[in-house]
Amino acid sequence: MKKEGIILIKGTELQDLINKAVAMAFENVCLADKRKAKTVETLLSRNEASKALKISLSSLNRRVNDGSIKCYKIGARSFFKESELENLLILLNK
Repeated sequence: MKKEGIILIKGTELQDLINKAVAMAFENVCLADKRKAKTVETLLSRNEASKALKISLSSLNRRVNDGSIKCYKIGARSFFKESELENLLILLNK
């Protein structure tokens, strides 16, 4: 059977224990927030994407339909991630 008892400690020792526990908890919360933090993606409209890629809107539509460029729909509007378009340009220029 487990014995329970009272431990006597000084007020300063108790304060140190509490400070350490709070500091560890705060550090864990900060680390969790950093893991959850997401980078903000810049979304481009169809017109902006076609200008960035230096292609016409019809060419952009053709590339979306054949799957070579990924498109994100929000309602009836189409958007493109700027980072994905940059990566596509890098691949094409190699």
